[in-house]
Amino acid sequence: MLIKGPDYYSKIMEKYNQFINNLMGNLKEKEKDKDKDKEKEKDKGPTLLEQCEFILQELQRNNPQYHLNGSRNIWILKPSLLSRGRGIKCFNNLTKILDFVFQKKIPYVCQKYIENPLIIKRKKFDIRQWVLVTDWSSLTVWFYEICYVRFGADEYDPNDLSNR
Repeated sequence: MLIKGPDYYSKIMEKYNQFINNLMGNLKEKEKDKDKDKEKEKDKGPTLLEQCEFILQELQRNNPQYHLNGSRNIWILKPSLLSRGRGIKCFNNLTKILDFVFQKKIPYVCQKYIENPLIIKRKKFDIRQWVLVTDWSSLTVWFYEICYVRFGADEYDPNDLSNR
């Protein structure tokens, strides 16, 4: 997602509030459907634990990559004009992300960081494969037969946001 302008924060917060309101509305509907035997408990409302369990179940149901995302809420910012990992920053706080981006003169791409990356002997790695799309109508895709694996130089520490 490309971050642009000061309106972006308010749009994100609006979407977040809609998401939470939708989840809470679903939770209330679920509560209405409980047996009459639990009428007294329903008057008290769902417990915090019940609300959290329901929200987590909804997130898992609606997000096929839920288990890849992790629980530390890490986001990676990549300058759209650079390459080879230059200028990449990781954050786990929306305010810090917005402060950082609005101070810069170049556009950044922001995406959810995979908090459970592929690891071999405490080193992150990825597999690179080249493809070429030559036509969209009657999709034509060419794969280069040789791919390669890249390993990180440093050991991966999931608690160190500076070395991602």
